[in-house]
Amino acid sequence: MSDSRPTFAFHRLDVHRIAERFAIEAGDIADRLPRGRAKLADQLRRASESTLLNISEGAAKHGPRDKAHRYGIAQAECTESAAALELIELRRLASADAVLSALHLAARVCQMLEKLIQRFGP
Repeated sequence: MSDSRPTFAFHRLDVHRIAERFAIEAGDIADRLPRGRAKLADQLRRASESTLLNISEGAAKHGPRDKAHRYGIAQAECTESAAALELIELRRLASADAVLSALHLAARVCQMLEKLIQRFGP
């Protein structure tokens, strides 16, 4: 048995690599939110992870419409994550530098997804 990791379609997408970094940074912010903010932390975690998972699913779809649809969902989840991060920033619940870094990643993911949606969309 080989020790090498299998390759999936999503491994070929730069947006997937950036979305991985985004999900990790967003998750780290969520982990550090103060007590009483469990719902906001959970929402940020779920939306950022959903961004990554929908990109992965879109890469596996064969039809262009299916790809565009899944990338559209990923973009919506990424936007939701960005809104949660901005709320965290406004309420000063996390380091401004950490939030800004995650927001930059989210913006990049959204931009890249927009190009994929345009490429595969109707």
